[in-house]
Amino acid sequence: MSEEKGIKEITELADGLKVFAAFAGKVLKDNKLSTSDLQYVVDIAMQFDAISKAFDGLGEVPAELKNLKKDELISIVAKFFEVRDAYNEAKKS
Repeated sequence: MSEEKGIKEITELADGLKVFAAFAGKVLKDNKLSTSDLQYVVDIAMQFDAISKAFDGLGEVPAELKNLKKDELISIVAKFFEVRDAYNEAKKS
């Protein structure tokens, strides 16, 4: 019998990717990189904890993916929609 892992690391990975997605959306909203985009580096630096957590447990993600339950899969898909939405919202603002 395999040990249940849950989806903690996958969720934290999605949270970290959401930070990067929002950063990318802000930087790319004018379709170019410029020095004015440096202000967003401060935003992303202030979210270091979320980014750090996202990658600390990266090695556990394959084990978590191995035995997903239906409700966990739905939760993961919803999290990755949040990543997409963070990018789109940042690009609009």
